[in-house]
Amino acid sequence: MAVLTRYVGGDVARASVLALLVLVAMLLSNRFAALAARVAAGELPADVLGTLLLLKVLKTLPAILPAAFFVAAMAVLGRLYRDSEITAMLACGVPPARIYRGVLAVALPAAGLVLVVAGWAAPWAETAAERMEREAELRAEASAFEAGRFRSSEDGRVTFYAERISPDRRRFEAVFAEVRGPEGRTVLRARWAERVTLPDGERHLILHDGVRYEGEPGRRDWRLLRFAAHGLRVAEPRLDPGAVERARDLGELLADGAPAARAELHWRLALALAIPVLGVVALPLARTDPRRGRAWPLLAALVLYLVYFNLLLAGRSWLEGGRVPAALGLWWVHGAALLLWAGLALRPLRGRR
Repeated sequence: MAVLTRYVGGDVARASVLALLVLVAMLLSNRFAALAARVAAGELPADVLGTLLLLKVLKTLPAILPAAFFVAAMAVLGRLYRDSEITAMLACGVPPARIYRGVLAVALPAAGLVLVVAGWAAPWAETAAERMEREAELRAEASAFEAGRFRSSEDGRVTFYAERISPDRRRFEAVFAEVRGPEGRTVLRARWAERVTLPDGERHLILHDGVRYEGEPGRRDWRLLRFAAHGLRVAEPRLDPGAVERARDLGELLADGAPAARAELHWRLALALAIPVLGVVALPLARTDPRRGRAWPLLAALVLYLVYFNLLLAGRSWLEGGRVPAALGLWWVHGAALLLWAGLALRPLRGRR
């Protein structure tokens, strides 16, 4: 029976690798287009494109591995049904459990791989990509500053000018800035200024030893204030509420009882558990019914996958909002999938003749 396990498992493993390569290629093309657009817009330097691309693929790998495995399992088992190989196995007295064993021989190691990647590698990639993007954005922004030329902030609210810029492009001397806001126009002059980036990605110019003029041209109610230091926000933070949780490894999430941390923890566990769950569902689902045609199992598999993962996403959102108890987590979604498997498996495995 070990031969049968190797036969079924080997086919599923090879098909899984092929499906994964196709999905990764699609993901690479999508991510490349998005990053290339940012490079063309001057938001990122071109030399970080390749590394950022790989980091973003690593971050997404746990989410696409279950899809690759399910596609592979459906393709292999569907072929075995069409070629009557499963029928022959059952006629020879091979129990269905042996076929499941071949599928699970691939599913369980793949689930372990997803758990490791989702638990530790993906958070590392999240942190590394975020840090690299911030540094790259700062470099791209710094390269846009030129001595003796005016430059506007991303939102057009601040216009900045410096007579001299240091070689590292972080210190500016003989600085002029104009700020337009709801209260009117503000003009600032300072001896020097520096660029500062906050942890949330918000970027500021800190002006030192200067004067602030407040008012509107043509009016006499101008105010003059001297300052030692004055901050100007030149770029908004990139608001991504889930980024903090995605950057935490499995151990950190286990130690945190907050709803957002619980939701992220259950999501990562669900991605790993999805592989064996989809693997066992694939065997009865791949059964070919001559009255319905070959496309029916694939259509049913697509609908099942979409419903299954949309329920996982909805459950994750409910966990974050505290509408689902942490003890229930996302286990109910897997339970529903296994109930479906039980209903499908109750039918005679060979189908009607």
